[in-house]
Amino acid sequence: MAVPLRLRGSTTQRLTRASLVLLPKRVRVGWAASIAFLIAAQWLAATAGWWYWQQRQASVRVQEQAHEGSESAAQRQLGALQRELEQSRLQQRLSVSRSQELERQIDALNRLLRESQEELGFLRQARVAKR
Repeated sequence: MAVPLRLRGSTTQRLTRASLVLLPKRVRVGWAASIAFLIAAQWLAATAGWWYWQQRQASVRVQEQAHEGSESAAQRQLGALQRELEQSRLQQRLSVSRSQELERQIDALNRLLRESQEELGFLRQARVAKR
């Protein structure tokens, strides 16, 4: 049996002559519609960006107000603590001066006591000597 090496191209010719449709024909959208779509998309993106920006600004404002409120409360508390500190320092100075005055009075009383004991001792000796 003899097999022809070359097919007379009948099958190949038929395949190459026939047009193969891989995708259906494109429906052409006009340039105006494409531009309108792009403008609408840009407008939508700009609106979304503006809305996001407004939301962020609102949250920043709320945080600023909360910070200002806490800052003013901290300032008031700081002022109160400074007043208390000044009062404590004043009381400490007063206490120190009182203790110094009491020490001076105790020293004076000790001197008087020694003098009185010396006089008493002198008087006792004089009394014993008279006898």
